[in-house]
Amino acid sequence: LFSCSEDFLTEENKSGYTEDVIYSSETGLTGLVTTCYAYNRLWYGKEGGVGLTEAGTDLWFDGGDNQQISLATYNGLNGSVYDKATNKGDAALDEYWEMFYAAINNCNTAIKYLEPSTIAKRKQFLGEVQFLRAFYYWHMVETWGAIPLNITPTVSPETAATRSSVEDVYKQMMLDIDAAIENLASITAKSDGRVNIWAAKALKARLSLYTASRTGDAAMYTQAASLAEEVILGSGASFYAKYADTWKMANNDGKINKEAIWYVDYSDNPVYNAIPRRTKLDVKGDRLEFCTNIRRRNESSVQGGSYMYLMFTGFWDKQADLKNTLKRDATVDLQVSRYGKSFRRYGPTPYLLGLFNDAADQRYQGSFRDTWYRIMGSAQVTPTYALMSNSGLSLTDTALFVAKAPMSAEQKAWTVGRYKAVDYSTTYDATGAPTTTGPDANTIGYNMYIALKKFEDDSHTAFLDWSARDIMVFRLSEMYLIAAEGYMMSGQASKAITSFNALRSARAISGKDNSLTTAEQALVTAKNINIVLDERARELCGEQIRWFDLKRTSKLVERVQMHNARAKDYIQSFHVLRPIPNSQLEAVSNPAEFLQNPGYN
Repeated sequence: LFSCSEDFLTEENKSGYTEDVIYSSETGLTGLVTTCYAYNRLWYGKEGGVGLTEAGTDLWFDGGDNQQISLATYNGLNGSVYDKATNKGDAALDEYWEMFYAAINNCNTAIKYLEPSTIAKRKQFLGEVQFLRAFYYWHMVETWGAIPLNITPTVSPETAATRSSVEDVYKQMMLDIDAAIENLASITAKSDGRVNIWAAKALKARLSLYTASRTGDAAMYTQAASLAEEVILGSGASFYAKYADTWKMANNDGKINKEAIWYVDYSDNPVYNAIPRRTKLDVKGDRLEFCTNIRRRNESSVQGGSYMYLMFTGFWDKQADLKNTLKRDATVDLQVSRYGKSFRRYGPTPYLLGLFNDAADQRYQGSFRDTWYRIMGSAQVTPTYALMSNSGLSLTDTALFVAKAPMSAEQKAWTVGRYKAVDYSTTYDATGAPTTTGPDANTIGYNMYIALKKFEDDSHTAFLDWSARDIMVFRLSEMYLIAAEGYMMSGQASKAITSFNALRSARAISGKDNSLTTAEQALVTAKNINIVLDERARELCGEQIRWFDLKRTSKLVERVQMHNARAKDYIQSFHVLRPIPNSQLEAVSNPAEFLQNPGYN
């Protein structure tokens, strides 16, 4: 691998078996293909992956204990490993560079041995790893731009590296996904997170859209829309009548979730959530573990779960004046698990909260938690309400409410004796930045804010750091959004409006008109990309794709400066690419040719 020295790649074969022997059998190839999938669990549902996809956008500011501040604010972002003293660098950049090339190398190895194989599942397995290779390269090329392109296995140390152009990487991805579509033609059903024909077509639709965004090619926009329509009509996916049901834990299994097209599979048995170790070795010759932003803890029992339900919470259980009403307690593990740990990684920007038409659209209430309820359960100690004098209130009533708009004097008066209310002016200042000081540190916006509840997990009977919730990578709604954008940018406004309205109708409050207004239809006709980005924010916020969307539409800098008060003074034009990790730059033998991305030092 490119970032590895010879010492890191030295291995001792203790079994006597070689690759040629192992991968000539169906069992060996099945294990190899399964391993190719495992790397997705290092990105999807992991804190490091959230930092590289949602941080530093128009939707989220960094909370009080954010672990990737340079990604969230662009202040101190460089290719070094994170330095806590200065808040510069980021460990995940180095480790994800290594991880993706390890994943790609596994895919290359699988393709090498599958192509001449005669096993029954040869075509299916080939289609799966061709998909995965394209999928992993998509993350890399969109993160770093021009990158080394490998399509054969790396079997010995290579110290000279050459970066291939974005166009060449995309050309290879398209070749891979076309081959995957051909090989997966008969694989139509969802099965334990494995790739099927509809996942492959969904990826090609996304790749076509990203290509069109870069080139402006109307035919490629049309291709993206056409592929998205194929998935809409053929995949069997459908919308829930209630948007919130998309995120219910009862529907968390991607295999049964009506809206899921492809997903990263997690299990409530941690044994099945295994994640690979690093390729690099420590001084003892053992493979290193990934950093805690990726694996969270050292214990193997929690390495592979999803940590999404910890990423967007805030100090909901640190409200001292509510005492036992919400405060974490050993007897209330179930409730604590439902709301997540009181981490302060990411809070919503005023722009995001203001996007929703609450009178007609379900998605604000279906996506966000602005209300926390009193602890329930016979094991809970009797709550003592410092602020709640109304003895007629039950334990299921509201305990805490955080407002997304300024409250009137009458609204504030109503809350007295009923529940604790945190006003907008307490959490955001006049610039739209989260407040960092105030009379109550537990309610300033840097610590407490409206939470994203899409990833909450109420299935636990005891508190755990990880969740078994599957992560949906492709949902039906994204296909409608791709179709809408593809038609809009290729000048087919009426078709674009139809696609927008189909999604809007599915998300409408029963009996309400949630379709595009006349002014919004005019934006579609004018090919104004902001209407797409607003709609994608309503639908996909928090789902590990926002940074890529802003980058591909050339709106990253503009929108961060407009809507993210924490990052607006630091972001610059060169931030549309992430820095190449210093470890990679230091490892190559041709540093004069293999250069850092512009703007970074």
